[in-house]
Amino acid sequence: MRGLDILPMTTAQIGIMQAARLPTIDQWYHLPLINNADGQKLSKQNLAQPIDTSNPSQLIAEALSLLQQPKVDIDTPENMLEQAIAQWDNTPLQGKQQLNLSY
Repeated sequence: MRGLDILPMTTAQIGIMQAARLPTIDQWYHLPLINNADGQKLSKQNLAQPIDTSNPSQLIAEALSLLQQPKVDIDTPENMLEQAIAQWDNTPLQGKQQLNLSY
């Protein structure tokens, strides 16, 4: 999974991977970008605040909510990610270029 902002570079990156005889990737998925209240992409480049990683389970739950994915049981990060992968649905993300934070 990668951001939509690097979609144009994917073909070139595949060519580089093939030339370097690196393992091929079977599927690529480009996620909509997450924007702040001013419409800027959340990134270090735009001076976004660092993410507080002290509660990874809560972060996973918030990320899944922002990505409009089904809720998972609050558990260990490993179990939450396993459940999220099993029920992943990209339908809510289709056609979206960006996701906006509500704060």
